[in-house]
Amino acid sequence: TNVWSEDLRYRVSRVKARLKFMVDDIGAEGMRERVEARLGRTLESFTLPSIDARPSNHIGVHAQKQEGLSYIGVPVRVGLASGDQLIGVADLVESFGGDFRITRQQNFVVTGVPNERIDEVVAQLEEIGFPLSTNNVWANSIGCTGEPHCNFSVGETKQRLARLVSHLEGVFGERIADLRLHLDGCPHACAQHWVGDLGFQGTTGKDADGRRLSAYDIFVRGSLGPDPAIARPVFRRVPSDGLEAAVEGLIRGWFDGRLDGESFTEFQRRLSDGELGAIAQLEPARNRREVEAVA
Repeated sequence: TNVWSEDLRYRVSRVKARLKFMVDDIGAEGMRERVEARLGRTLESFTLPSIDARPSNHIGVHAQKQEGLSYIGVPVRVGLASGDQLIGVADLVESFGGDFRITRQQNFVVTGVPNERIDEVVAQLEEIGFPLSTNNVWANSIGCTGEPHCNFSVGETKQRLARLVSHLEGVFGERIADLRLHLDGCPHACAQHWVGDLGFQGTTGKDADGRRLSAYDIFVRGSLGPDPAIARPVFRRVPSDGLEAAVEGLIRGWFDGRLDGESFTEFQRRLSDGELGAIAQLEPARNRREVEAVA
């Protein structure tokens, strides 16, 4: 962190006072060179072992290692729950001496459920407002806290994601169950838009009359698991009211043009920015290196 903190270019703006902006500018190798220069020695290279596991949302009833017990993964739509709901879940979990855990996807897991009480617990969770039966795209999708509770956010997040997922579910149904949509209100990426199947970052744009409007950058080709990658913002400043049409176009293009067994991320990686733009009916943005090359 000293390498970063001593470079005052990354301390001038509070919004960009983060190590990730330096990594973005000079890359992993550039960071390594600076760290090695600071330490006065060469760091040993290491190759990460391959990763076979794919992202999981833990939703549903699963047997625990302990005999006679199970855990239940519960979807929470866009991570929104009321205090009364959480108190209800706490009372339920206390009734059988279990445990309550929160997942990365903003869902929760109830552990230590006696097998003979599984049906009862599932029914009570539904009464509280957390049914297990849902399209998995709701369990996979993440929205950050956003407006009005976060000063960094420049756009609507959870409710905007809910409208987007509702639209896509209405069009495609269970066909999109495995998709992971991550929407953030700013670059800090609390909802991890860099590694979703599709990522969205709140920003602003202007209409034809120059008036400010809500917009989102769309990030593509990101993933976790065996072939991880950081997504790229291929479409910039897409007006909020055009988000459904653009995302629907990308998903419909995948269904119509995918190869046998090809995932959404694999499909995105196979197509060029221009080809993705054609099915989304958007103009791809030039990346910074392309702009610098022209200049």
